[in-house]
Parts: sequence; C-alpha cells; structure tokens
Amino acid sequence: MMVDDLKDKLKRVRTVTHKLGTVEHVEANKARNFRRKLERYMDSANEVNYGQYWPLVKRCKVLGRWDVLKSGAQFVDAPGVNDDNSSRDKMVAQYLKQADAI
Repeated sequence: MMVDDLKDKLKRVRTVTHKLGTVEHVEANKARNFRRKLERYMDSANEVNYGQYWPLVKRCKVLGRWDVLKSGAQFVDAPGVNDDNSSRDKMVAQYLKQADAI
C-alpha cells in the first residue's frame, strides 16, 4: 500500500485517527491477553480497518518486573531495517547506533 493510499484510508477511519497525539496504557493479568491487546498497536499484519493503530505508532514501551532487565538493560524488539514505515525505520537506526550489543 502506498503512503498516499494509507493516508486516504486513515482519514476515513476516525476510530484510528482520533488517537493521534495520545498515550495509551495497556494492562493484562496474563501474557497472552497482554499480547493480544498490544497487537493493534504493533502488528502490521493486521488491517487498518477496525481500529488498528500500527501505522501511526512511533514507539511502544513495555514495562515489567523481569529479572533479565534488573541490571538496567533494555530489550528492543524492532521490525528490522528498511521497514516500509519510515518512522519505525528511523527508530531502529537510532537504537542500532546506541546499542552496546545486537
């Protein structure tokens, strides 16, 4: 899908564009439910229709009490380089420049 096509489609889907400039807090008691709630913000395999926000999301920050991150380490899950979404591609490039390990 071309950027102009996506912009036109998003203009018609007010259930998505009303979230622009906002911050969402997502919680769940189980990992599976948490993942399902996050998919609409991060999974580009989902359609833009029906309230999928992934084309608009700059960053998802997930916080939790995980032993592996107690040292202050950060885990970054990124789509990779040359992503179709230029904002995500720039974010990945920034993280790669700052990373101590990949």
